[in-house]
Amino acid sequence: MTQRPPKIVLLVDRPPLPRWQTMLCETLGATVGARVVAIDGAGTPRLGLAARMYAWLDVRVSRRGAGGAVPAPHEVDALSASLSEAVAEAEVVVDLTRRRLTDPLPNSSLQILTVAPQAVDPDVLLAMLAAGMHAIPVNVDVRHLGVSAAVEQSNVSVPRLSLVRSSERVGWRTAALLQRAIDRLASGDLVGTPAPPSGRPQLTKPRTLDLTRLLGTASLSIARNATTESEWRVAWGRRDARDPFVLPKKLTFLEAPPGHFFADPFLAQMDDRTYLFFEDFDAALGRATIAVTELGTAGAGHATVLSADHHLSYPFVFSHESTWYMIPESAEAERITLYRCDEFPDRWVEDTVLLDGVAAYDSTLLWFEQRWWLFYSSGTEGSSFDDELHVLYSPTLRGPYTAHPANPVRSDAVGARPAGCIVFVDGRLLRPGQDGAREYGAGIVVNEIVTLTPASYVEREIGRVRLPQTRNIRGLHTINTTDLLIVVDTKHRVPRGGARLARGIQRLRSRQGVLSDDDRVKPRR
Repeated sequence: MTQRPPKIVLLVDRPPLPRWQTMLCETLGATVGARVVAIDGAGTPRLGLAARMYAWLDVRVSRRGAGGAVPAPHEVDALSASLSEAVAEAEVVVDLTRRRLTDPLPNSSLQILTVAPQAVDPDVLLAMLAAGMHAIPVNVDVRHLGVSAAVEQSNVSVPRLSLVRSSERVGWRTAALLQRAIDRLASGDLVGTPAPPSGRPQLTKPRTLDLTRLLGTASLSIARNATTESEWRVAWGRRDARDPFVLPKKLTFLEAPPGHFFADPFLAQMDDRTYLFFEDFDAALGRATIAVTELGTAGAGHATVLSADHHLSYPFVFSHESTWYMIPESAEAERITLYRCDEFPDRWVEDTVLLDGVAAYDSTLLWFEQRWWLFYSSGTEGSSFDDELHVLYSPTLRGPYTAHPANPVRSDAVGARPAGCIVFVDGRLLRPGQDGAREYGAGIVVNEIVTLTPASYVEREIGRVRLPQTRNIRGLHTINTTDLLIVVDTKHRVPRGGARLARGIQRLRSRQGVLSDDDRVKPRR
């Protein structure tokens, strides 16, 4: 039987409201008939002097202002009566005010949803940014009969040097979490866990010293981004026999031709030969194809094995019942497609669309306890696009796949997005995940999957992959292994414009007929 939606009152500060609050008010008003009430006396949030100076500079440096056109103030009810009268008939109160709800309420069974202060208080968020936090915790708690419990949690990567854009990201993720919590309330499925005490310092206002450091860091970052750009390289070496997440001191790099970079490496063994599948990104086209090369063969070049009119990456390759399959990332096409290999390693045909209508990043399959488990990451509107982990399952490879009831099973910029194959080590199921907090591709964390059933999912972070101390490596993105080899992609900073110059040289050499296919890439020995 369908349950009646609860009667909801949304408490906000006086308009104009942030865009995410305006959207939330409109959505809840249309879907569950929520009443929006502005609290008298709260006023428009006002930053302190130092924070206002930083915000003024931020707006002008980013040239984004509030991230676009300022929305019209949302229509709210004028509060002519007392707060108690305003919420007398409510069953749920969503408190988005800076001062928080403290007045005694007439209904003792009322459920009150609150959000983390940084979602509504600019001073708190700026203090976190100035203190060096690259990922901001966003929580929705419910207070009922004097007991608080966490019902939705996330850890959002923010552009730390921009208060404007960070506020947008935190706000939009907060709106998504609140919407999920209210949907669960309406279905009678809102179950929280006791809110643990935070181990983080309680920040309320940015310190002048921290803010000064932040301004200096912003200046250096602007200069760095104006003169350099990121580049990815694929490297391999001998695997540690005991730990598949320890990188060797010696790595061999696969050199990309001018105007290209290589990333997302996966390994496949066939008839005692080892093949490396990877993303081949062409800067001139602005998208990538899937390529392959054979390791251990002197002078081996690479060949394109899969291309499309959209970006392809993360070629998850695996063997099942004597047939090779691949699931490349095709988030731009909003589908997850299974490809079958008709002639290994370079002839692939589309087999089955496993999931359609979703921008899924880095799909990873696992056969575990008589089921296929499909992992991928996605995100939410206005916030990050790839920091929430989803899990689906099916008794057969080609599906259909059923979404896990806890999806997203993890909402976290640090470790949610897949970073390679899930492996068994000493009876433990270990899943590498990307750390995208400081920047995209900052590193890889190792998660242990503690519980994996159709009803429950639990994982915990147990370590990190240490960056090699060579070649000015500043990040990792994907890691995979065989019994003997390990392969990763590494992030580097290179002079900006160097890629354009290299593309020009490549075109010139091609016209002169001096660049053959075999010259395009050679493994470094």
